[in-house]
Amino acid sequence: MPQPFRRADINLSFEPNQLLSKPALAAEIGNICASWGLVEVTVAMLYSVLMGDFLPRQAEPGMTTAHPVAFQVFDALNALSPRLELVKRLVKWREPEFADEWSTIENKLRRRFSERSVVAHGFWGVSDDLPDSIVLVSPFSPSMTFKVRDFRAIADRIAREHGELERFLERCKLRRRARPA
Repeated sequence: MPQPFRRADINLSFEPNQLLSKPALAAEIGNICASWGLVEVTVAMLYSVLMGDFLPRQAEPGMTTAHPVAFQVFDALNALSPRLELVKRLVKWREPEFADEWSTIENKLRRRFSERSVVAHGFWGVSDDLPDSIVLVSPFSPSMTFKVRDFRAIADRIAREHGELERFLERCKLRRRARPA
């Protein structure tokens, strides 16, 4: 868990490319961002699968059709909240018995997105006096010291929610495949 930074005797540096001086910590930030990218792609796939059986040509037996225009619409939204709202409405319409489960998943994804956003958009300070840490500085909350384990905990939570999302997508695919053409 990140710890409050209360060291007035340590000067922090805030320069372009400064995180490269802490490659292990920079890699953890990159890992969180990449892991979140998997979540976003999976949410887009869920949306496209739920839209897919509106295509004039059905998928081959045992396959699920993903709507190609759905990806374009989804990508144009460019923000998490409207994307999740779109999926929520589509789940309620296409798979109403899954609506409560989706709501639970959606709430978890929003929490993970919040964590990811703090990391991805954070104002990070580095210091040679903190060899295994970097400091998140915010004008709105106390500054916090992050170590590798803190980033890994966030990445693990994102991975856990991504796994739940993947399982939900697979159940939706199975339901879509089972429906008659």
